[in-house]
Amino acid sequence: MALISGGPRDEQDDVYIMPAYTAPVAAADDIDTTSTASIAKRKADSPLAPEKVKRPRASSEATEDVNDPDLSDIGSAEAEEVSEPLKGDDTEVSNTRTLRSSVTGVQKDVSNAPPKSRASSGGVSNAVRDSIKQEYKVKLETEKDQYETKLASAKANFQARLDSKHSLYQQKIDELKATHAESLKAKEAALREKSEKNRLKCNAMVKAAKLEEQKAKTDLADAKKDYAELGKTLKAEQLSEIKKWMPEFSPLLAEKEKAIKELRLKLTNTQAEVKLCEQEIARTEAKNEILDTVKEKLEAAEKCLRAEVLGKKQEITEMCGQHAAEMVELRERLRCEGDRWQVLY
Repeated sequence: MALISGGPRDEQDDVYIMPAYTAPVAAADDIDTTSTASIAKRKADSPLAPEKVKRPRASSEATEDVNDPDLSDIGSAEAEEVSEPLKGDDTEVSNTRTLRSSVTGVQKDVSNAPPKSRASSGGVSNAVRDSIKQEYKVKLETEKDQYETKLASAKANFQARLDSKHSLYQQKIDELKATHAESLKAKEAALREKSEKNRLKCNAMVKAAKLEEQKAKTDLADAKKDYAELGKTLKAEQLSEIKKWMPEFSPLLAEKEKAIKELRLKLTNTQAEVKLCEQEIARTEAKNEILDTVKEKLEAAEKCLRAEVLGKKQEITEMCGQHAAEMVELRERLRCEGDRWQVLY
């Protein structure tokens, strides 16, 4: 059962095409008397479960026809075409059963016929094979034409439904596009109106800010002018006040200037004395450095002299010890010599 559908999924629009049923009758190369194994296999593959027919073993002449490669190819091709079990109407089933009963009768006649010569049996087998082959060809062509006709009709119906749906969907899409375009235009108009309002509002704010700025600049210029005039007025007043009080403060200012001069002179003298003191301090520091150097040298010489004195003392002590030892040795020798002379003389 084939399902042909397209476009959106709709259960009412699904088209089911049911091809005509073709009974899997044995191929031409199996029509003649063959082995019971092939007959049993064909009966097992048949979906209609036909009546059981016992078939005797065929003669050697029929077996030669079965082994024909041309007939085997034809039978296998036909078997492949009718291999799928398909459901059809009662007329097709009855025709198939009638054809099968006729084939069975032919098989019985062939099996009950007396043995013939190789040439005669071969002729009968070829005639039966050709007739059945022709019947199969006619049957297959008829069913193929019917199936193609139904398929073309189903395709046409489905294409018509598909075209109608496509036109309906295209109409809906056009309506949606028109609605969307209208909504976009409305949005653009609203945005344009809003932006225009914002622009006017911003322009008004800018104008107000410019007016305030101009007013502030004017106020600043006026303030600067007032400040300059006030400065001039204050300076004139200060000069007049100074001139007014100048005679009274003149003696005091003269005394103060004289005292300042004296202090400046003292400061100069003090700075000169400070410089002299600094120079004296520098000379004293230089002398102190020289004295420190001489002191260091004297201390070093003292250390050297002490070392030399200690060395001399040690040498004198060693020499005194050596002299004492020599005196003791000399006295001992003199005593020995005296004793010896006394003994001799």
